[in-house]
Amino acid sequence: MINSRGRRIDLSKLCGSSDAIQPTAQPSRASEVRSDPNGTIKIRIKRFRNKIPTIDVVFNGDRTYEMIFDTGASHTLITSEMARSLSVVPYNYADFNIADGSNVRFPVGEVKSIEIGSFKIQIMPVVIAEKSDIGLLGNDFFGQFDIKIGRSEIELSPRKFF
Repeated sequence: MINSRGRRIDLSKLCGSSDAIQPTAQPSRASEVRSDPNGTIKIRIKRFRNKIPTIDVVFNGDRTYEMIFDTGASHTLITSEMARSLSVVPYNYADFNIADGSNVRFPVGEVKSIEIGSFKIQIMPVVIAEKSDIGLLGNDFFGQFDIKIGRSEIELSPRKFF
């Protein structure tokens, strides 16, 4: 990735090695995501990359991608390969502060939908990272939930405000 000063930034410390992440054609299996009547969603952790969990996320109703469940990311970020596969066309550019403190400009587009289990957001803006090998699911998706990360699953419970 290139920051606003034109310097190349290596995100491998944050995102792990450059293991190729390939989409699958079907949504996640029912055993990987469970929902209960209170609206709590339990998601099976696929693996950990540098101690950060990855999960399967369904885009546009039919494309599943492994993504980092990033509690420190404000926005959901997809790779350029994901953007091509999902026919995401950038409509704007925005500046973002990243983990190393630098400011980076990214293209922004939108996807038709993002879903995990019974929770789905329609027409969601996404940041497109041209040099990332895995996407980040950010707070713009799961921010209305209380989050509990265990060894094998992530639990999202609807946040109660009163």
